[in-house]
Amino acid sequence: MHILCVHTEDRPDREENVAKQAEKYGLEIEIVEFERDKESPMRGCCTSHQAIIEMAKQRDLDEVMIIENDVCFEEDPLQYASGPPGLPANMLYLGGTLSRIYFEEPTRLEGSDTVGLLTVKPTHTFLDLDKLIKSRRQDVLVLTMDESPDSAFETFGATDCSNAYIVSGEFAGESDIIATRQQVKGVRFAKDLYHRAKITDCFREQSSQLIGVANIAAIVSRLQEIIFMPAVHVPHSVDSQEIFDCEWELLGRSAEQRRLWLPSTCLSTHCYVLKRDTYSRAIDLLAANVDRPLEDIQPVDVVYQTQLHPTIQCYSLLKPVASQVPSFSDIEARAVDYRKLHMYNRPPQYPVAYERKSIPKARVRNEGRTLCLDRVDPEDLPRVSVITVTRNHRRLFALPVNNFMNFDYPKDKLEWVIVDDSEVGHDAKPALGALRSDKRVRFVRLRTKDSRALTIGRKRHIGCENATGDVFLHMDDDDLVPSYAITARVKSLLTYDAECVGSTNILCYDISTSELYNWPSADAFGDRTILPEAGLAYTKRFWKEKGWEDVHFEEGKAFLHERDLNKIVDIPSQ
Repeated sequence: MHILCVHTEDRPDREENVAKQAEKYGLEIEIVEFERDKESPMRGCCTSHQAIIEMAKQRDLDEVMIIENDVCFEEDPLQYASGPPGLPANMLYLGGTLSRIYFEEPTRLEGSDTVGLLTVKPTHTFLDLDKLIKSRRQDVLVLTMDESPDSAFETFGATDCSNAYIVSGEFAGESDIIATRQQVKGVRFAKDLYHRAKITDCFREQSSQLIGVANIAAIVSRLQEIIFMPAVHVPHSVDSQEIFDCEWELLGRSAEQRRLWLPSTCLSTHCYVLKRDTYSRAIDLLAANVDRPLEDIQPVDVVYQTQLHPTIQCYSLLKPVASQVPSFSDIEARAVDYRKLHMYNRPPQYPVAYERKSIPKARVRNEGRTLCLDRVDPEDLPRVSVITVTRNHRRLFALPVNNFMNFDYPKDKLEWVIVDDSEVGHDAKPALGALRSDKRVRFVRLRTKDSRALTIGRKRHIGCENATGDVFLHMDDDDLVPSYAITARVKSLLTYDAECVGSTNILCYDISTSELYNWPSADAFGDRTILPEAGLAYTKRFWKEKGWEDVHFEEGKAFLHERDLNKIVDIPSQ
């Protein structure tokens, strides 16, 4: 396989890095030099990838591995270049920065409009069952054996395509599916997830071998490959036969190899394989992107993910073998170390040395959907300063503007402090629109001699120094914040006589797939006592006890370190 490397001629250090990678793994890497696009590094990145793909097309290559000059291989990439066996693939990602999202126990679903019970008959082949699944109109399906459609059952799960859960007659107490097979009765999954998991492609060739109960085992095995599925207690009025009596060897060695791959979600373009039938489509999309106005040009990975991936079969390695060396990122205009993000890829068992202490949780009702809060007279509500730190995000700043304008908190008790250290001509002030003349908005413009970014921790601290409210709330410039967020946090502070409120879970919305993820901070930070900075609210007194440290990463972890946890309350993510 040909390996072509995107390289800018002004970075001899990165050329040396590529040579070291080639020598280490015995790779033949062809370095293709490009002149740096000083006006727009993002445009330069797009044009270089476009040129590399055009080169592969002109040479009539069946496939090409494209790498960037800051790549760092952890294993020989060629051993994975053929992709998942038995599955059609047009594009493969061998690198990445974030792993899968693991889901907590979801809320209960009720109603036949969203959940459908599908009985798997002993004579069903996989193709029979596959056809039935695709014909059902419900968003979520429950597959069981020997259950009549009118059986009483309860199903736990989300209505979107975020997860899948084991139907269990008896709670197993473990998350490992194979270890709890005696309790497994069936599987519940979102129909859209079934399609994204490429289950039809996985087992089409084995359809004649997968009969009856073996189909459920096969589907469970594939869903287990792409997400973490804890066993969830679902009582049934009729006992089902055990579904794991079938031989797993039916799935063969190809299943073990396929388990290394996931339908592509989080990714990075520093190492990927492109097949011949995708060259023209990729070239056209990148060319159209470069022809846009300069401020509308998107990064290569965004073009791929939003426009290319929906039309092809795309996979990424479960455990990336290519990361990026720590260096100054031309696109992000700051020093980055993506390797650190790999540290947060926790397996389902979360092998982290947790401390036994944890942040007290707020009381909830309606199965966790409603906070239990005291009634507060609007006149008794404190003044709140919303603090936003930003840099070079003028095009995206309509989001926080919309958030602020829609808050239901009393407007006369609200101010917005914006701390902006953008480069000249990129500050967010023009995006404020009518809010530029609003006296509640305090715009703090910062500049450095060399135009380098200040640390996020430093900017948060400056925001607090310029705030006049009694309560400070952080609203990041890339977050969608609900209208009730301030009210919920302030009332939580008052109800629980707390000094700080936040959520140990991070609610993430994937705009490309419309999926809503609940990401525990234990996964992100390896610590159950950490509240993410975004959405954190606290009293002015709490900030004065210990300000923000001058750090660029994990500033919230340092801010809450050695705090009295009894002064903090954990509310559901919003």
